[in-house]
Amino acid sequence: MSSRSKKQEHSKPIIPREEELAFYQDVIVLNAGGTINMGGIVQRTPGNSVQQILLKLQKRLEKHEIRVREVQLFKRPPDSSNIGSQEWNVILQAIKEVLERKARIRKTYLNEGRTVRAGGIVVTHGTDTMQETTLVTALELSKIELTLPVVFTGSYAPIDAPHTDAIDNLFKSIQAVKEGANERANLPPGVYVIIGRDIHLATRISKVYTTPNSEGKYFFSFPAPVGRITLATHTGKTDIKIEHAFLQELEELKEET
Repeated sequence: MSSRSKKQEHSKPIIPREEELAFYQDVIVLNAGGTINMGGIVQRTPGNSVQQILLKLQKRLEKHEIRVREVQLFKRPPDSSNIGSQEWNVILQAIKEVLERKARIRKTYLNEGRTVRAGGIVVTHGTDTMQETTLVTALELSKIELTLPVVFTGSYAPIDAPHTDAIDNLFKSIQAVKEGANERANLPPGVYVIIGRDIHLATRISKVYTTPNSEGKYFFSFPAPVGRITLATHTGKTDIKIEHAFLQELEELKEET
């Protein structure tokens, strides 16, 4: 090995084991902008509202032993109506980097015979083009074997607007991707959208209304959501109910591969 190669090898940063474990356990929130990251009721402007929501949720998350890391993907968060291939590449690259790093750490612990509860990925995104971004993401990630859930979420109004669903949607999404954080079930590896009480497959969603209807819905999926997520009032944890047919379909796919 040349002296130059040795120098490059020694200059490569070594990540401490404790940091790798923390990264694996943490839920990673990738902030891609949208209304959920905006402030203002009358005139909405890009801000750091996702960070503010996480601060509001800090005590509730600590109670359930969930740590979160937020990553802002854009210096100036784009209006979701203008998101296209350039922004999709940024989002996809960020998701893949997190998945690859967590997969490496998982393999290390499995080889050692240890089991560690993982934290998945939440992507906060504008609702106007969420169906396009989630479809592209799901198709791209179908090329790799997912070991963690990736959940997209957003809101129809900023956090300072009356009756906003921003805080509720983000809290449920974070709990949904954290292994062992739910009352009844974990969300299987895959790409999903969580809005309100519905868990949608990312490839099947459509935004039908700009604001929730009488049932509190503005996203729908064909033929129906694959699950429901509600807050258990006695524990404050989320209760996930996944459709049996969907779980059976996942098992059949595993057997085929």
